[in-house]
This record gives sequence, structure tokens and C-alpha cells, in this order.
Amino acid sequence: MDAWSRRPTGNGVGRFIRRVCEGHSESLEYSVLLIDGTAREVASDAVPLERDAGETVAALMVNRDMTETREFEKGLRATGERNEPGMARHAAERQRLEQALGQAEDRIRRLVRQQEAQSKRVERALSRAHAQLQGLGGTAARPITRAVALTKN
Repeated sequence: MDAWSRRPTGNGVGRFIRRVCEGHSESLEYSVLLIDGTAREVASDAVPLERDAGETVAALMVNRDMTETREFEKGLRATGERNEPGMARHAAERQRLEQALGQAEDRIRRLVRQQEAQSKRVERALSRAHAQLQGLGGTAARPITRAVALTKN
């Protein structure tokens, strides 16, 4: 829905999600109509979380209710007044949120890399154990064979 005319628009949300899944950082502002009939203005920012190979595995998304901010801006335009200190606070808050978003994205990427490294270490250890048991012969090698097969799926 268009924020000002309240008329339906194209599927901007679908494009937004598709672009993030393709590995692009995106921002989108849109209106939602609540079940009680009230409209809310929403701003969404999303960044893809990728593996080392560049494959998007998740997205970090922040949604903010911008209704009061938009109403305040509309009031300023209607009266012709400017609230420089308020606008500076808003810009500083946006910058702080963007910085926090970037830090969270970096932390999640580090965690994904750590998890991948841990999975590789476990797989190597299971492979070594399997090889050792194969060398010993007997029935003990069968359960390890199954465990190795499960970790590769």
C-alpha cells in the first residue's frame, strides 16, 4: 500500500525478499493494515548472511514502526516548521541502529564460520575412527559407518 495515497502498489515485499536471497542488502518502507483497520508505516532493512562460498544461508532483518515518525514529518511539512534538533536525533539514532545491525551481521557470520569449521573437524574425526576400526576388522565398524554416512547428509 502506498504510504500517502493508501492505494495498493506492486509486490515490493516479494522483490525485497528476492534481492536479499540473491545476496543484496535491501531497505523497504511500506504500509501494513492491521486486523483492527489501522494502518502502520514500517521500515525494513535486511542483510544476507552468507557462507564463505557466497551462498546466502539466512538473513538478518530489522523492522521498525515508523508511523509516529511519518506523522511527525507530515505535521512539519503542513506547518512549514523545521525541527533540526529532532531531525539530528533521528539521524543519530538511525546511524546507531545501522551500526548495531552491522555488528550483529558480523557476529552471525563469525558464528556460521565457526559452526562450519566444527562440523568439518567432527567429520574428519569420524573418518579417522572409521578407518582405524576398518583396520581392526570385526562388527564394531558398522555403527561408525552409519555415523559417517549421517554426517555427510
